[in-house]
Amino acid sequence: MTAIQPVEGPAEPQGDESDEEKAKDEAYAFEHALERNVPRIYMTPAFIAINASVYALMCLKGVDYLRPDGVSLLIWGANYGPLTSIQWWRIVTSIFVHAGLLHIALNMWALWDSAHVVERLYGAKWFLGLYMVCGVGASLVSLWQHPGVPSVGASGAIVGVYGCLLAFMLHPNEVLSTAARNTEIKSLLAFFGYLLVAGIRDSAIDTPAHIGGAVIGFIIGSMYAAWIDPRLPRMTAVVLTPARACARTGFGGS
Repeated sequence: MTAIQPVEGPAEPQGDESDEEKAKDEAYAFEHALERNVPRIYMTPAFIAINASVYALMCLKGVDYLRPDGVSLLIWGANYGPLTSIQWWRIVTSIFVHAGLLHIALNMWALWDSAHVVERLYGAKWFLGLYMVCGVGASLVSLWQHPGVPSVGASGAIVGVYGCLLAFMLHPNEVLSTAARNTEIKSLLAFFGYLLVAGIRDSAIDTPAHIGGAVIGFIIGSMYAAWIDPRLPRMTAVVLTPARACARTGFGGS
């Protein structure tokens, strides 16, 4: 089996194509190379299905589908200091509860946008751990910052996935050029900047949870990228030893 680079470069660019457009084309080609080499993912659709099912069940049980009240959210497992102190499981259940249709729609779009790439890089088991650790960590940060305010939503876990993707892009590798990585980094930083601004403008947004999830995800992603160990998921192998990784993990083919 021979090692083949995972990214088939985009079609030969035209003379007037800018460097930024070339970088975007390369990043796009990288994402499609991942899809070809890891065509099936399991945890991302599973998390979306779980969140959607919980939301649908809440609506079927009479919870307002646009603006559920605080009592309803507490009944369904919201994170809330006075209750979480004796019902620890709320730091987990709150990750799968959403405060209305717009809330879950935006979160599930953001989850798919990042997770379908990260799960292919890490593998399903590692992605499961990443998502849950970021989600629980975000819940704990939220509880620490404002214990008297109920909080719900998957955004802490999702922002953690984005943080992990940022860590991957910040580590030099032979899979993507510096220009392509810089393009992705700018996009990710813009996303984090938007979250911070939105949190300042809207007090209902749980900014501490977002920051907590992002930091935890970034730390986990950095740790994976730093460990040289063939037993670790394919993301580490690609970052550190891309040529051998193609043959070992199936990125390249035979």
